[in-house]
This record gives sequence, structure tokens and C-alpha cells, in this order.
Amino acid sequence: MLPPTPPRSAPPSAGGEPVYQMLWDCKFCGTQKLLGVDHRFCPSCGAKQEPEWRYFPSEEDKKLVTDPKYAYHGADRACPYCQQPNSAAAQFCVSCGGDLSGAAEVARKASVVAGSAEDSGKADDLVLKRFQAEQAAAKPKKTNWTPFILIVVAIVAFFAFLFINANRRIAGELTVSDLQWTRVIAVERLNTLTGSDWRDQMPPAAYNVSCSTRDRPYTVTERVQTGTRRVDRGDGTFVEQPIFENRSRTEYRPDQFCNYTYDQWQKVRDVRTSGGADDPIVWGAVNLGTREREGGREERLLVFFTKVDKPNDKPLEYRARDEAEWRTFEIRQRYTVNYDGFGNVVWSDLKVQAPR
Repeated sequence: MLPPTPPRSAPPSAGGEPVYQMLWDCKFCGTQKLLGVDHRFCPSCGAKQEPEWRYFPSEEDKKLVTDPKYAYHGADRACPYCQQPNSAAAQFCVSCGGDLSGAAEVARKASVVAGSAEDSGKADDLVLKRFQAEQAAAKPKKTNWTPFILIVVAIVAFFAFLFINANRRIAGELTVSDLQWTRVIAVERLNTLTGSDWRDQMPPAAYNVSCSTRDRPYTVTERVQTGTRRVDRGDGTFVEQPIFENRSRTEYRPDQFCNYTYDQWQKVRDVRTSGGADDPIVWGAVNLGTREREGGREERLLVFFTKVDKPNDKPLEYRARDEAEWRTFEIRQRYTVNYDGFGNVVWSDLKVQAPR
């Protein structure tokens, strides 16, 4: 076994965090826990380090990068001739002297959360991984498109159904069975009310205010570190980055809680008038009391139709735009109209029927 490396301070990364060395095990002579930066070749048998052999160390086996000349240039690049990993700053392979122009970056270990099941502190079983990959590649991949096709067909059919029925037109005949109108005037009163709330939540015009000190709850959100993520930098080193999440808690602070009086307009009654085709359309007489006002007016001019072919069906209700339009309808007058595919009346197609 190699002698332990004496602890020294590590050159920090660009983010300021300490830089640690990945480990690797020599598959030729069995030497374990070799350092990713210090041991680019096995000191026992001379075998070259391969990036896929690297792994994150256990907490006890962590070693800082101690070389004061170390600088991070990016992930190693694999020599296209001998596959030796080289520094991203190198122009020629340290093993075979091959040109590294255009050389691809080596594969990195997936990031893991420190202390998780994935952070085992041991090398991966590459033989097993390769066997599983070969087995997966050997199996013919069958993609079952049936569910996807059925979903697409169902969606297309649904929208086609909506489109066809919305644009479908079925002719019909209607007869005016009744004409009704309603006019409503809302009356509001300025009432005096009482309430209780925190001072900054009171109505602006509150008066007769009486306050006392109470503990008021507040929700406080804090950013808390919940773990550490280990990130392979691709050159035989890794860094540890904190994992944060937002957590909320309730905090109490003294504040003013107040009882108060305020005035508010509230609806108290309606003044309603209604009638039929032979009645004049008028607004009702409004007699306002103390602290009262009109709150708004609403007019409904309704025409009721019955279907010629189904006179016992529930009458269809049409709301006229104004009195001038409403006055154009007469009881027992016939109209032609269209229905869409869902049975809804297309009122824009309503036309008076010519006398027969």
C-alpha cells in the first residue's frame, strides 16, 4: 500500500471551495485508492489511469489536491490514439505523443449526494456494467406505439367531433310564446359596522380605534443547507457543493391589534318593475332614506320561444339587446332558426318567417 499523503491546504477552485482528488483502483495489479491527480499511472505496475475507473472516496479517504502548481483547465481529454487521459491544457499526449487537437472530453462520474446510497466510496463494478450494457444492446428494442397512436386518434377524433358539431346546422322553426321585461334598481345604505384586525389591515377610514399589544404570527422563509453534492470535474478532482432548500417557520412579534368602527355601503333592497308586451317599460320610483343611494340599474328584455315541432318542450329564452329590438317581436309570430350539432340555438341565424 502507498504511504498516506500528509494533509496540506488545497488550491481552491474558481468557486472558492476546496478541491479533492478522485480515487481509482488499478485493475492490473490490484493497488487500490490511487489518487486521481497525483497518480496518473499506477506506481506499482505502471498501468495508466483510465477515467472510467475513477470514483468518489469515502469521507475517511478524502485527499486534498496538494500540488501548488495544480490549476484546473477543464475536463481531461482522451488521446484519440491510445485513450490516455491528458490535461485539457496539453497539446500532445503524455503517453504516445499523439496530437490532441479535437480530442473529446473524458466521461465524468455522475454527481452524487454525500452520504447517499450512490456515494459508496468504492469503485464501480465495470465488468458488471459492461455486461449489462452488452445485454441491453443485444436485446431488440421493441417500441409499443399502440397506446400513443390510440391517444392521438382519440384527441383528433374529439376535436373533429367538436368542430363538426359546432359548425353543423339543423333548420328549425320557433314561435314567440311570450314577451317579458324587468327593470331593477339596487338601493344601498351606508351602514356603520365594527371590526377587529391588526393596525395595518384596518379599513383606511376606520374611526373610534382602540388598540392593544399582541403577538402577531409571521411566516419566515429561510434558506437552509440540507446536504452536499459531490461533482466530478473530469480531471481526477472533485468539489463539494452545498445543497440548499427553503424552509418556513412561524415567528411571533409584538404588534397593535385594534377594534374599530367603519362605514360601508351595503345593498338593502331592490326596486323592481316588470311587465309584458302591452305594458310600458318604466323604471320604478325610488324613495331614498337617510344615508341611502342608488347602487346600479339592470334591464332584462326577454323573448320566449316554443318549438313548432315540440310545443311542450321548455321555452327557449332570448335576451334582446335593447327595447327597439324587443319591440320587433310579436306573440305567435313564427321564426326560422338553426341549431348546431349539440342542439344549441344559433341566435344569429334567427329570421322572421315570411307569411305563407
